[in-house]
Amino acid sequence: MSTYKFLKLCLFLCCCFPLMGYAQATSDVDAADDAILRWAAYFSNSTLTEEERIAELRWFVEASEPFRGRT
Repeated sequence: MSTYKFLKLCLFLCCCFPLMGYAQATSDVDAADDAILRWAAYFSNSTLTEEERIAELRWFVEASEPFRGRT
């Protein structure tokens, strides 16, 4: 492999890997938001308003962050 091709490959990999991580992180956030909206709609027979249910579910998502990945 020539030096030029090797440098092109290194540049490509250095640009793609961080973008892949960013895409995964944003898709996790989108998935969490979708789940929050689904659960808020599921618990529609509640004394809380929909905005209050969404706020409470977001609190649970934020409170659980330190424990993610643990079993």
